[in-house]
Amino acid sequence: MLDIYTLMRNWFNWSFENPKLIKPSHTALYFFCIEHCNRLGWKSQFGLPTEMAKEAIGIRSYNTYKDTFEDLEKFGFIKVIERSKNQYSSNIIALSKNDKAFNKALDKALMKHTSKQRESTRQSNDSIDIQLYNNTNLQIYNEEDFFIMSENKVSGSATFFVLNNYMTYIESMLMNFGNQNVSMQRFIDNFMLNYPNGAVFSDEKHLRNTVKSSIKVLAATPIPIEKTKYVSQIPAEENKW
Repeated sequence: MLDIYTLMRNWFNWSFENPKLIKPSHTALYFFCIEHCNRLGWKSQFGLPTEMAKEAIGIRSYNTYKDTFEDLEKFGFIKVIERSKNQYSSNIIALSKNDKAFNKALDKALMKHTSKQRESTRQSNDSIDIQLYNNTNLQIYNEEDFFIMSENKVSGSATFFVLNNYMTYIESMLMNFGNQNVSMQRFIDNFMLNYPNGAVFSDEKHLRNTVKSSIKVLAATPIPIEKTKYVSQIPAEENKW
């Protein structure tokens, strides 16, 4: 059975050994395929809608997307079961482990780096856990909250809805447009503030575009530096001037 950790490990092993072939778009598209397969319950074959995938990873050009998709097939990480008839239909694909024998160059490099880090810091962690966003713990759902989409009333806040349904899209937008200064928490705080109870969206595309534009605005807005009031260290009786 496929699992996300094995797929990720195999991908980065291969990428590390083939740096001249890899582009950021390859990683983005492959990881979106993994996430989409995961949400579908790890089906052996599944449809990958072209426009949805393009929007999720921030690729506008169909030709760029097509080249990226075909590269993943050529690299051996996806298997095309049925090709889409045009850019508005889905390719039917299957994920491949591509678990050929690698020379473990990445493992060796990481071990060397870890060894140096231990010598300099004298401390290390046995493992690194991938952070998971457990939406039920985000304390942003209130039964009295609602928002309007396509003229229908939807229970819960708009923020809770996008985190529950568009997490992969949000992470992709943060990666592509966040300029490394927009954290997930900053996005959540800003979205809750600007789209409170009763917010109105014409449809899901409008909601996704709102997420994207919110991240772009945050990326262009400097993080405010908190100013502290200067407190004189001179005793009051001596500070007569």
